[in-house]
Amino acid sequence: MTFTKSNLKTIRADIDAALAAVESKHGVKFSLGNIRYSINDFRCKFECVSTSDSQGNTVDPKEENFKHDAFLVGVASDAFGKTFKSGRSNYKITGINTRRHKYPVSAIRVASGKGYKFPVSALPANLRA
Repeated sequence: MTFTKSNLKTIRADIDAALAAVESKHGVKFSLGNIRYSINDFRCKFECVSTSDSQGNTVDPKEENFKHDAFLVGVASDAFGKTFKSGRSNYKITGINTRRHKYPVSAIRVASGKGYKFPVSALPANLRA
């Protein structure tokens, strides 16, 4: 078999369908990254995150990562999903990236859904640790 863009779309759909049963059975979420290929092989990033806690309750992996990492940059661990005002716009906190030292806070503009990065100093005092 040789790999082409069109048959890899079909293969990817089959992989996603096969993984769906495993996701629901084990409380995880799989993510298949961009596929890079040549005629004889293909490669992709394959990630798995837990979507349930130890008691089997559904959790948001992004929120769990936020709670774990927020204190490292000086943000309150309960700030995930909360809104704040910067300039004339309202923003909703969607994550923390500890590798971005200057702008570790990820947020989306409430009106447009567009993503932005902020320094911790842009947050109001009640959202800082």
